[in-house]
Amino acid sequence: MELAVLPRKPHTAGSRPVQVSERSSPLVVSFDPDRYYLQSETKPITSPFSKADTEQFMSVTLSKVMRPKVKEALAAVITERQEAWEEGANYPPVSDLSVAWACHFIGSLPNDIPDPEVGAGPSGEVSFDWYDGPDHILSIGIQPDGTMNYAYASGNDRVHASRNLEKGLPSSLLGMLYTFKIEVLEHAAG
Repeated sequence: MELAVLPRKPHTAGSRPVQVSERSSPLVVSFDPDRYYLQSETKPITSPFSKADTEQFMSVTLSKVMRPKVKEALAAVITERQEAWEEGANYPPVSDLSVAWACHFIGSLPNDIPDPEVGAGPSGEVSFDWYDGPDHILSIGIQPDGTMNYAYASGNDRVHASRNLEKGLPSSLLGMLYTFKIEVLEHAAG
C-alpha cells in the first residue's frame, strides 16, 4: 500500500497522509504540481474472483445467515410467483428488494424463534406467517422499501403496526414472536 502526502494548501496548517491502494480504490493517484491538489483518473478494478465465485460466496453467506428451511421456502415462492407471472397471472413477481429486506429480517431473528411460513403478497412483497391455531397468528409483510407491516392476534389481543426495518425490530414484535416459542414448547411438553 502506498502512502501519499498531500501538499500544504493555503488554508490548512499542514499536510496529511492519505493511504491509497490500486486494489482498494478505483482511482489512480496522480499529482498536479501546478494546482497543488490530488487528482485522480478512473481505472477499472479487476476482481480476483470470478462471477461464479462471487455467486457461490453469496449463496454460502446467505445459507449461514438464513435458516435453511426458510431459504428453500423463499426460493420456491419466488420461482412459483415468477412462473405464474410469465403465464399471465395478475400478481407481479416477488420484488428483489423485498427479498433483500426479508433476508435481513430473518437474519436478525433470535435463533430460538420458530421458522415462519413463507409467502408473497399481492404487490410482490415477501410475507412471513406464524400460525398456532385460529386464535394465535402473526403475519408480517416486507415491502421493497424496507417497511414491515405486521398484524398479530392472540385470543382477544389484536395489534397491527408498521415499521421500517432500518430501525431494527421493535421489542413488542420480539415479544409477540416469543409467544410462538412458548407455544411450541408447551405443545412439545403436552
